[in-house]
Amino acid sequence: MDIFTKVTNQISYIVIILALFLLGYWFYLLYIPMNLVVYEPEFLPVDSPVYADGDSVTYHINVYCKYVPARVEVHRQLENLETGELFGVPSVVSNLPPGCVFDISRTFDVPQGVPAGTYRINFIGVYYVNALRTETINSYSEEFIIL
Repeated sequence: MDIFTKVTNQISYIVIILALFLLGYWFYLLYIPMNLVVYEPEFLPVDSPVYADGDSVTYHINVYCKYVPARVEVHRQLENLETGELFGVPSVVSNLPPGCVFDISRTFDVPQGVPAGTYRINFIGVYYVNALRTETINSYSEEFIIL
């Protein structure tokens, strides 16, 4: 066996080992289970059981613990529980560092023209964990009435 064949064999082995390592790392980034966030209570409370068009709705999170340094987009929607209609509310982007925060309050205005009925807020948290992985967590507020 000549020197050229030995060198190309060694380079081939190194390339195969690196490719397997990168493939394993890629699977790790995509599929490793991780605890992203814990919050309390399960159904987020609102200030008042009754609102009107244009009123400010404030919801509260008692405990919010984030475990990864991921950027989060929180998309909020008003859901009419009687008809199933969804009404958009402005989204929020959060870059809180990992750790726990206590007693968070956020406010938004009820959109004009929302029909009367029983509603809740749908929260869709989109966590950008890394370049290959995005996780979505859904939560809800307590029910309330819009007149």
